Amino acid sequence: ILDRALLDRVMPEVDYVFHLVALVSVPESVSLPQEAVQLNVNGLLTVLESAKRHGVKKLCFASSAAVYGENPAQPKIETMVPDPRSPYAITKLDGESYCDMYAREGWLATASLRFFNVFGPRQDPQSAYAAAVPIFLDRARRNEPITIFGDGGQTRDFIFVKDIAGALAFAAENSAITGVFNVGYGSAITILE
Repeated sequence: ILDRALLDRVMPEVDYVFHLVALVSVPESVSLPQEAVQLNVNGLLTVLESAKRHGVKKLCFASSAAVYGENPAQPKIETMVPDPRSPYAITKLDGESYCDMYAREGWLATASLRFFNVFGPRQDPQSAYAAAVPIFLDRARRNEPITIFGDGGQTRDFIFVKDIAGALAFAAENSAITGVFNVGYGSAITILE
């Protein structure tokens, strides 16, 4: 996504861009903030510029519920004031702002989708940054104990990856879908549940 020449070669054949690339690990973004900005912000800007130049119909940006920070209010709603607490979250909020600017200026239609806790097939439970669901499933398959940190009362809004794909397709195909939207079920599930 940082290769302008490559983007300009492939973009003329594109109607819709689903911008899903990012340095996604919060801990990694804290230890490598410049790399997070390079990939998550500069990479997005490179894609936005190429999409604009080549008349792409719409760009759908994968943002994150991390932009809400530690706000305890449930459910999270788009009108809440963002409070990003990591370079990852800051770069996602920056991305939303750039998408908004491109749409507002009439350069490119955009939609920013704030994903919550995505789970589904092919998540690597061995990754240093693996989420709870793939770890729990992997341990259950191997008949190993499942470790829960704290009392298990921490809540998350888990969403299945196929529903993320559906939300992306819906946003791309509907011209009225512009701006920022949460993509989750809007309900809290405890880690223990």
